[in-house]
Amino acid sequence: MSGLRRSEPRHGASPGAAPPGARPGARFPADVLALLEREVEVTMETQAGDGSRRRRVTIWVVVEDGEVFVRSYRGEAGRWYRDLLAWPEAVLVAAGRRFAVRAVRAADPGSIERCSRALRAKYRPSASLAAMLLAEVQGTTLRLVPA
Repeated sequence: MSGLRRSEPRHGASPGAAPPGARPGARFPADVLALLEREVEVTMETQAGDGSRRRRVTIWVVVEDGEVFVRSYRGEAGRWYRDLLAWPEAVLVAAGRRFAVRAVRAADPGSIERCSRALRAKYRPSASLAAMLLAEVQGTTLRLVPA
């Protein structure tokens, strides 16, 4: 993806405010939110931490109050998570559709709880859910906004 630039990690904004680093008012359209709510797994395409190449990983995605959240199953050790901190612009692929996104830190207690609530609602039958709710991974919560 052209135009990527290295960025410092960012912290989540208060609900209703545009997250730091996002275009003011940038929100996904209702049809995209509905698609992301339905999809069990999506693909995240990130730049390697040094910007040298693109990497792909399958992850979970949730929508809560019109906002899109992702969290690293492996906590801070997750490669895709570290890549997004270094290069926050990425591509989210869901049902064959590609969406340019920007990842924004959402490690504030309100965002963490909203993401956890959405994970519980969407992935309750999964044996992997408990790992996504561990205290050591909650700080890796990211909000995705249109790039």
